[in-house]
Amino acid sequence: MDSLNNFDLSNFLQQSFRTILDAQSHPGRVCHLESSDPEHAELSAMYAIIQTLCDNDTSLNLHESLKLDSYKQWMTYQVRAKQTESISADFLALPCNILNSLSLQDFNHGTLECPHLSSTLIIEVDALNTTNQNSIELNLSGPGIENHTKVAIDGISNDIWLERIQSRKDFPLGVDLLITYKDKFVAIPRSTILQMEV
Repeated sequence: MDSLNNFDLSNFLQQSFRTILDAQSHPGRVCHLESSDPEHAELSAMYAIIQTLCDNDTSLNLHESLKLDSYKQWMTYQVRAKQTESISADFLALPCNILNSLSLQDFNHGTLECPHLSSTLIIEVDALNTTNQNSIELNLSGPGIENHTKVAIDGISNDIWLERIQSRKDFPLGVDLLITYKDKFVAIPRSTILQMEV
């Protein structure tokens, strides 16, 4: 497996972290991330996020369908996060069809004493910011957004979005969302207020 040398990897992680932080500071803004390994091209943003945010102090539940051929070697030498099948993992990387079969209430929403210990969901969707008959257009407002912004997401069900809209009343409890599609992603933190466009 081709990989970056230590110097290039350090630069890659710093640049990726800045990009993720920018996305989280500006919910709904479409950002781009390239993986450090060309074998991850189909899931470039998702794998770059995992590589950047997950370390040996965090737990990761990566769904079986998203494990590429180089997954084991990549996890061993570049990520080192604790691998788990727990629904309460710090980070869960799921395809949208699996998320649709669950409820957001299944995940760890943190506690009032430690809301930051909630789960972050990294969800690979079918399309991002491309309006088609299957896309759901969301209107976002709240911290980091001037007035409001819109984003179209294809793959996550109405029921999940309705759950997310209702759960905003429980803030600061909740889950943070990183929505990925190939090399693109958007952040929807728990602080963001959502409305579905009709």
